Amino acid sequence: MILINENDEFRIYKDENIPKYKIELNESSTSLINTIKNCKIIQGLTIEDDYKSIYFKATSVKVLSDIQNFKNFEMNEILKFCYHMSLQLKYLVVKENKCFINYDTNKILIIDNNKYFFLSNDNLMPLDPQSENHIYLNRPFHKTDFASPELKNINNIPTSINFRTIYYSLGLIILYILKQNMNLPRDEISNEYILNIIEGTKLYNLLKGILEEDIEKRRLIYL
Repeated sequence: MILINENDEFRIYKDENIPKYKIELNESSTSLINTIKNCKIIQGLTIEDDYKSIYFKATSVKVLSDIQNFKNFEMNEILKFCYHMSLQLKYLVVKENKCFINYDTNKILIIDNNKYFFLSNDNLMPLDPQSENHIYLNRPFHKTDFASPELKNINNIPTSINFRTIYYSLGLIILYILKQNMNLPRDEISNEYILNIIEGTKLYNLLKGILEEDIEKRRLIYL
């Protein structure tokens, strides 16, 4: 297999003869790999015993940051993207008692242009057993460009934060995708401008819920 992509957390390999790929994590993670397996994002998954590597058949594997043309990301495809990401989140929270704290475009994978998941041990934290619906931040972490306002304000650990902080980060990723499709300089496109354009759509309602400033009112709901 040949190496086609890598970052500080994983490497992606492609078989030269058949449409087969391997993703190898730097650090073993039962929780991460279980989200891909049990959410059935990829069919026919083979997992190595150490839970560091997975093998699967596919025609393409990309990371979101490498996408140059976002024309395939129409409204329904963005909703599908959000659905796959929310499936992964729900599994983590309900089954693994963990949650991501913020997203990174370098670690969002796109399989066959229509399957999506996030792969990051660094952004995965345990839920706080002493505080319902909160993530326990017990080690240093990196604040990405898609961190929520409340996560950006954290300067000391250990501490805890409502798990809905990740909803806001997902909203910022969606806005990032939408901005790529506009023929304007990105720094001239405000979030309000985008929301006004898509007002009245399902995606608008979804974004209004996950970008709610009050974290207690923040919701990930498809209407």
